[in-house]
Amino acid sequence: MSYKKFTFKAAIQLASPHTWVASVGPCFIAGALAVCAALGYVFDGSSLLDLRSVVCWVLMLFCAVLMQSATNTLNDYQDFKSGLDTAETILDETDASIVYNQINPRSALAWGIVLLGGAAVAGVAVALLSSWWLLVLGFVAAAAVVLYSAGPKPLSSLPLGELVSGGVMGGIITPVTFYAVTLSFAPLVLLVALIPTVAIAQIMLTNNTCDIERDRLAKRRTLPGILGFEASRRLNFVCCLLTFALLLLVLYLLGLYFGMIVVVAGFALCFPKINYLRRGAYDLNTRSKTMLAVVSYTTWLCLTTVFALLLGGVLDAVV
Repeated sequence: MSYKKFTFKAAIQLASPHTWVASVGPCFIAGALAVCAALGYVFDGSSLLDLRSVVCWVLMLFCAVLMQSATNTLNDYQDFKSGLDTAETILDETDASIVYNQINPRSALAWGIVLLGGAAVAGVAVALLSSWWLLVLGFVAAAAVVLYSAGPKPLSSLPLGELVSGGVMGGIITPVTFYAVTLSFAPLVLLVALIPTVAIAQIMLTNNTCDIERDRLAKRRTLPGILGFEASRRLNFVCCLLTFALLLLVLYLLGLYFGMIVVVAGFALCFPKINYLRRGAYDLNTRSKTMLAVVSYTTWLCLTTVFALLLGGVLDAVV
């Protein structure tokens, strides 16, 4: 078959910027927590932020976005090669760039490798400015990206998909970014990291719930495929409530009581999206709308977390 030229538009669609909240969110949350650390709410006030901190945060942001873009690209490549992505099964052209842009799969694979290489360069730069131990976690994250999308049994086709995507993007990026910025750590950081971890896992959960029938035909054993439609939809709704409950617990433990007001407001503004996830059809025809709802919910949750930490920390410091 003949392929079209690999264009900038095709490259951007493969990177899927509309899902970047899964990488940008954890970095912003870690940055807000670092500000609280500098104000003395995570430690004894000995954590200072300087130019090195800012540079490390920017590098971690680039690393996270490039890593997620590589995952999205390699996942699209794998789905196309396995025959899962076709014009009949994917109605949104931005969700199947290889199909709709008639890209040579080898070009998509090369683009994914370039993105992963860029993430590795940014990660090494962060390690040089903070600690070489971070390279160990970086290697784990890179291995997870490859195993998530590649091989005869990629992790995305197993019940581990949600755990891996949430664990890498939220569970690793959040504490690594915090340490790189502050050169310090506290167990509470892991509790904060659970918030984006659960939310990012929900993006994968929602995607797989929409694709239950397609995945079953392809003999992919995803978590929603095992749980079934109703159980997966209920689990998604419970996770929405869990993330906001975790945020309230974090603010309580930090003593940032003013931030709790932000959480209440954020939950109220986000509730239409949460309610849609509770009642949505999760089928092929509404897939784009459902994915938009879960991405919007994750965005609101991350923004609420950032503003709750910053506003709570500043106001409590002033008062």
